[in-house]
Amino acid sequence: MMVKGLGLMVIPVLFLIIGISAITFMFIPSMSTYSVMNENQNNSNTNQSQFSITTNLTLLKQLDLHTLSQSLNNTISDLMDIAEASMNGSNSFGNMPMVNITSEMKMKYHGIPSDLDLEKRNEAKKLLATNKALLYVGLLLPNGDRYFGEPYSPYQTNSSITNFAYRDHFIGAVETNQPYLSNTLNAVSTGEPLAILANPIYSDAKNNNTLIGVQVLGLNYTYFNDLVKSAMLPEDSNKRFVIIDSNGTEIADSSSDNKNMELYKELQSFQNAKNGESGILVEKVNGKNMYISYTPIKFAQTNWIVLLMSTKD
Repeated sequence: MMVKGLGLMVIPVLFLIIGISAITFMFIPSMSTYSVMNENQNNSNTNQSQFSITTNLTLLKQLDLHTLSQSLNNTISDLMDIAEASMNGSNSFGNMPMVNITSEMKMKYHGIPSDLDLEKRNEAKKLLATNKALLYVGLLLPNGDRYFGEPYSPYQTNSSITNFAYRDHFIGAVETNQPYLSNTLNAVSTGEPLAILANPIYSDAKNNNTLIGVQVLGLNYTYFNDLVKSAMLPEDSNKRFVIIDSNGTEIADSSSDNKNMELYKELQSFQNAKNGESGILVEKVNGKNMYISYTPIKFAQTNWIVLLMSTKD
């Protein structure tokens, strides 16, 4: 009798379990194809991490952002490698001793003369020759004074400033002990817009002891402009690629006719990308409804944002 009773009790329990499972399944949130968080965080689960990467690649292809994002990520990776090489001492930027800069040198040359510390200058020239994304390469002293800059002319000879301790990229690199990317600013020597990737260099790279200086890499916006234009296809006449810094300032634009016409900060697509999301929205740009695909691109401590605009009407 007890066995029979037990059997009768099992049936309702089974129905209860099945019911709970069905309710749980109904309320599992589904992933939207056009709105996912950018996966840049470390994940302890290898399979989950691989799934996230695959999902993001698939999404970027659907948004027509994959090719440009890949090219941009490759360029950023090369720039970060340069910064890391200087920080770990695998190039000559951290070599000692360095030339003592006199007050006369500061006034006359805005740093050391062009014929001093040729080892570091030649290293900088080599970086410039092999990396078209670079506009100039320089080294600042621990107090922010310029040690040297290449090309020597115009970036050192025409400079109106010799100390850069007030710049955000200098402060950020020293305070974080990591590469730090500025938002768009104007070069003090030429007035052209650029961003600067700065990284600290220490005599003891492992323990961050004794700051030798701060390497500064000026980024060439013309290169990035050519990059977005090369991503356009002949049939993409109604489309426009834009790269923007996290402050909303335009870095590159595939449409030279429309440069700097938008207030990007006001676009929801910009805000979503700034928050780490990738997706697509319909928004008004200059009074016209536009499809806007968007994605963030991780660069040092910040994000650049890539937008693809196409006409809706």
